[in-house]
Amino acid sequence: MARFAFRRLLAVIPVLLGAVTMLFFLIYRVPGDMVQRISGVNGKRLDPIVRANLERRYGLDKPLIVQYGRYIGRLSRGDLGYSYADNRPVTEIITKNFAASARLAVWAVIIEVLFGISLGVLSARKKGGLLDRAVLSITVLISSIPVFVMGFLLFQLFGVKTFQWGWPTWARLYNGIGPNSWFGFIPLGSQWRHLILPAFTLAGITTSANIRLMRASLLEVAGAEYIRTAQSKGLSRNRVVYRHALRNAIIPVITVLGLDFGTLLGGGILTETVYNWPGVGSQAANALGRLDIPQVLGITVVILVAYQIISLLIDLSYGLIDPRIRMDRTSD
Repeated sequence: MARFAFRRLLAVIPVLLGAVTMLFFLIYRVPGDMVQRISGVNGKRLDPIVRANLERRYGLDKPLIVQYGRYIGRLSRGDLGYSYADNRPVTEIITKNFAASARLAVWAVIIEVLFGISLGVLSARKKGGLLDRAVLSITVLISSIPVFVMGFLLFQLFGVKTFQWGWPTWARLYNGIGPNSWFGFIPLGSQWRHLILPAFTLAGITTSANIRLMRASLLEVAGAEYIRTAQSKGLSRNRVVYRHALRNAIIPVITVLGLDFGTLLGGGILTETVYNWPGVGSQAANALGRLDIPQVLGITVVILVAYQIISLLIDLSYGLIDPRIRMDRTSD
C-alpha cells in the first residue's frame, strides 16, 4: 500500500504541471488590460511611467515564457505568488478562505452520505413500488434544476418567506457565513442556520445522482452468487442486505463521493456566490473577474492537490472495505 501511495503522489506532479501550464497561457489570452486593472485606474489612460513601473514590479515586462519559467520556479518552492488585486500573498488569501469552503464541502458530503446511501438502499429494497418511483422522480426533478436556481428558490422560501410568514426563530435561515462560530467542522450556536441552505444546495444534484447509483449498484449485487448463498443459509433479509450486499455495492458510491468532495471543495462557485459564502470558489470568481492571475493559479493549484490527495485516500479505502482488493500487488 505504501508503494501504491508513493506512485500516486508522483503521478500528481505531471498532472499539476500540465494543468498549471495550460491555465497560465490561456488566462493571458483573456481580453482586457491587466496593468490597467492592477493600477485601479478605470476609464482613464494610464500614465506611461506608471505603467512601466507596474510592469517592472510584477514582472509583466518580460516575455510570457520567462514569466512562466519564473512562476514554475516559485511554485516548486511552495510560493504561490503575490496577488495583483489584493496586494497580499496568495497563500494568505487562500488560507483565509479555504476553511469556509472545506466546511461547506464536508457538510455537503455528509448530506450526500445520509440521503444518498439511505434513500438508494430504500429505493432498491422497494424496487417497482410507490416509494421507489417517488424517489426516482424526485431525483430526476432535482437533477434538472440548475444550482443557481435551486439556491435562489431555497433562499426565497426558507430565508425570506419564513420571516414574512412569522415562522419560529429556529426555522428562519440566513445568508452568508454568519457569526463564523465553529468548533472544527461543527457549527456552534446559530451558525447552522447560515450553513444549512448552501450545504443542501451544494449537495442537491450530486445527492440525486448518488441515490440512483446506490440503487443500481445494490440491485446489481443482489443477483450475485454469494448473495444467493447467504439467502440459502436462512439469513434475514436485513442481514443479507446490510452485511453482505451493501459492503460490495457501496464501493462505486464511495468513489463518486470522494470525487464529489474534491469537486465541491473548489467547484461551489455558484453556490458560494448565491449565498455570499466567503470560500475559495467565490474568491476564484472575483479574482478571475479582476484578471488576478497569481490568485487564480494559486487557487487552482491548491484545489488540484487537494483533489489528488482525496482520490488517493479513496483508492486506499478500497482495501479496507473489500479485503480482496490489494494495493501492493506486484502486477499493478
